Amino acid sequence: MAITASYAKRNQSVSLTFNAATASQTVGYSDKPAEKIVLIVDNANSSAGQTATVTVVKGDYITKEAGDLVAEIGKESQVVIGPLESTRFKNTDGEIEVNVAVTASGTVSNVKIAAIKLP
Repeated sequence: MAITASYAKRNQSVSLTFNAATASQTVGYSDKPAEKIVLIVDNANSSAGQTATVTVVKGDYITKEAGDLVAEIGKESQVVIGPLESTRFKNTDGEIEVNVAVTASGTVSNVKIAAIKLP
């Protein structure tokens, strides 16, 4: 599944679209050099122990040796991940891969992800 990204514009406001997470989804980079993407993640699971693990998978380019980026989001919590740099996370297909898992029988689709492409 592809996440619909919002494009931030300098000194302006833009709409933000939250997407229901799946076990694996992607966000596409544009052709801009050194583009950065920010993810906003909302874990709406509400039972004890339902922590969401969001993994941004390392890409195919120069700084991929830094590895995956893993964020733990507690129940009913929100986090901002990034800015994610294309040199670390972009794949040769022009996308980044974002995987989501939830502990304690939580529901992955209760995790919402928004992506913002920075100018």
